[in-house]
Amino acid sequence: MEQSYMRQKFIDSTIHIVAADGIHKATTKAIATHSGINEAYIYRVFKDKDDLFAATFTEIDNELIACILKYVPIMNIKGIDIDERCHIFFRSCWKNIVSDREKCSFFIKYYYSHYYNSYSPIDRRRAYCRVIESFTPAFKKSTDVWRVLNRILDIVYSTIIKILRAEIPDDEETAEEVFSVIYSAIGTQLSWSNKEAAETVFEK
Repeated sequence: MEQSYMRQKFIDSTIHIVAADGIHKATTKAIATHSGINEAYIYRVFKDKDDLFAATFTEIDNELIACILKYVPIMNIKGIDIDERCHIFFRSCWKNIVSDREKCSFFIKYYYSHYYNSYSPIDRRRAYCRVIESFTPAFKKSTDVWRVLNRILDIVYSTIIKILRAEIPDDEETAEEVFSVIYSAIGTQLSWSNKEAAETVFEK
């Protein structure tokens, strides 16, 4: 078997097991059993379980980055109010994120576990450099855009936790509430003082 094939099978199995049973039950034996590949092969593809978990998180995080960048052009649409552009952009990303419950569940359980402590925040910020560059013009010069992005993601995933627990519904009202909370939270840090000034923000 090719390493790329085994790598993906182990990652997919890790997502499934962590989402279904929790991170502490995602042993290498359980992951290997679900993947249908001998456990010994995990250590031919990854350094250890921590490395497998980190690689799985990175894959999902990279998909999130790709999703954000895919919808950035929405912010350049002319003839649409800036607030509406932000709304369309958010709803596009939100729909993409919540559509895969397993990946959301893994992401949250890993991110809020002790395993994430060994994950490099420097490497993660570097991975988000294109997202940071894309949105830097939208914020005042003194703003730490990476910090703002993390705040936004915290709001998004804290809501998804409640959806996964069936505490709140995954519906239009919830999505609108999340957008409202985020927009209110970052409003004072946006670079435009009025909607006319916002027209040229994303033109660079």
